[in-house]
Amino acid sequence: MQSSPSPNLKPGGRTIYYAVADDDYEVPEEFDSQISFQGHDLDMLVENLKKETDIDDDIYVCAKNHINNKLYPLLLRLPPNNAPMYVVVVKASSKCKPIHRNG
Repeated sequence: MQSSPSPNLKPGGRTIYYAVADDDYEVPEEFDSQISFQGHDLDMLVENLKKETDIDDDIYVCAKNHINNKLYPLLLRLPPNNAPMYVVVVKASSKCKPIHRNG
């Protein structure tokens, strides 16, 4: 049986799987939530994820290194292809601080 598509997914967009870190840096192992995102603009993705997660605070959108479990904030445009992405949403006010590559 084929499941119906999620109402948040738009045809032609990139699937963004995401998890939300809690204030104590607990990041779920599973990326159970997803949205469809069209484009490559990181600021637009941040705004879409803020709306989707109902977070009013500023957020970081991070990639998780699965070897050392450290979070690295996305800083540039998204890759040019529409391959699925896995990201972690982190409130800027949380104890969880992503690692910035430049210091």
